[in-house]
Amino acid sequence: TFRAQFDAWAALTTQSGSDLCLWTYTKNFRMYMLRADVYGGGFFNDNAYSYFANAGGDFFFNQGATDGTNTLSAFEKLNAYLDSKMMWNSQNSIDELIENWFSAMYGDASESMLNLYNAQNAAAREVFGEDELGIPSVTMDKSSAKDVLTVDVLDEWFGYIEQAKIDVEASSFSDAEKAKMIAHINEEWISVKFLYVYLYYQEPLAGIPVDGLDGVTVDIDAAQAEFRAVLGYNADTE
Repeated sequence: TFRAQFDAWAALTTQSGSDLCLWTYTKNFRMYMLRADVYGGGFFNDNAYSYFANAGGDFFFNQGATDGTNTLSAFEKLNAYLDSKMMWNSQNSIDELIENWFSAMYGDASESMLNLYNAQNAAAREVFGEDELGIPSVTMDKSSAKDVLTVDVLDEWFGYIEQAKIDVEASSFSDAEKAKMIAHINEEWISVKFLYVYLYYQEPLAGIPVDGLDGVTVDIDAAQAEFRAVLGYNADTE
C-alpha cells in the first residue's frame, strides 16, 4: 500500500516537474523512551532506502526526536547515524552500520550495549505490535506494557548498562575516551530509568503515602537526583 501511494506521487511530480519530498518517522511520539524498532528488519530496511532513492524521491526527512539536543536517549543518535549513512549511499548494509556504530561508540562495552538495544527492540515489538512500528501515534497502555516491561526485565536492562561501564573501565582506552563512552552509556540509562519511574511510580493521593505500585516502591526524590547527576544538572538550580 505504501509503495503504491509513493509510486503515484512520484509519477505525478515527475509529470509536473516538481520535487518529491518523503517525510517519515523513526519515533513513536507518544512514547519517546521506548524505541520503535523500525530499522534492519523493520520498515527502514536496506531495500527501503534503495527504493526511495530510485523511485523518484528528491528529498527525504526521517523525523525522530523533535527537540533533541546533546543528550538523546533510546539510541536516537544511532537513528541519525543510520539515516545519514543510508541516505548518502543506499547500498550500505544496515546490519554492518549498526555493528560499526556500537563498536565506535562503546568500544569494549559494545556487546553489552548491543544486548540492551536488541532487548529494547524486542520489547517494543511486543508492546506496540508488529504492524504498528513506525507509526508516530501509538499509545502505550501502562497495564499491558508492564506485562512486558516487568521490573525483572528493566533490572536486566540496568544490568547491561552496569556491565558496559565495567567493560569500559577495564579497557585500554584513555581516560578522556572512557569518559566519553560512559557519557554515551549514561544517555541510554535515561530511557530505562524513565520507563521504570513512568510505569511503577504512584503519586500519593491526598497526602497519604503509597507503599508502592505492583509491589514496587519508587523513591521519586532519589530518581530525580539520579537524572540530574546523569544529565549534569546542578541540583540546586536546575
